[in-house]
Formats: sequence, structure tokens, C-alpha cells
Amino acid sequence: MTREEIRCLKCFKYSPHPIYPSIMVCVEDNTVISMPKEACSRYVERDFEALAKLLLERGFLYCADCRQPIYSLDELRQHAGDKVIAIIPSDEVACEESPAAD
Repeated sequence: MTREEIRCLKCFKYSPHPIYPSIMVCVEDNTVISMPKEACSRYVERDFEALAKLLLERGFLYCADCRQPIYSLDELRQHAGDKVIAIIPSDEVACEESPAAD
């Protein structure tokens, strides 16, 4: 794979917002990225082995495409090709967007 084919979309640090998956955030420098660009020097490839290791360490991952948590290696295999994320970007105003119940 050439350097030009490596895009931040394949990086662990590139994460879709859990509620608005079209909004992508680089959690390394906390910036919104509208179009995946060439990977930076902090690029860490997101591959099955690394995701499996994180799943075992953390107990769950999140599929941004399906908007579902992943709890097992079998589930992780079913999400091959999906945007499985390990780091969910923080959202300090999420409480403002949540409907209240009376």
C-alpha cells in the first residue's frame, strides 16, 4: 500500500461522532475532519488484530455504521469492513441535545 492510499479514515484516532456519524473527529488533536485526508505522522492503523486486543481489554467496541456495541470476537468478525471504533470522541454539549422527560 502506498502512502497516498493510507487515509485517516483507517486510523484508530479517526472516529465518527456516536450520534452524528457523518461528523468525524480526530481524537488525537480534537479536530473535526469533513473529508478524510492523507494520514499524518500520528497514524495508527485500525486492523482486526488491534481491534480484537482492545475488545478483550475494554470489554466492548462500537460500530458507527450499525450504531451497535460489540461485545465478542464473533460480533467483531460480523462487522468486518464497518467503521468499528475504539475511542468515542467526547461531546460536552450532548446533554443539551438530549430530550428531557417530564
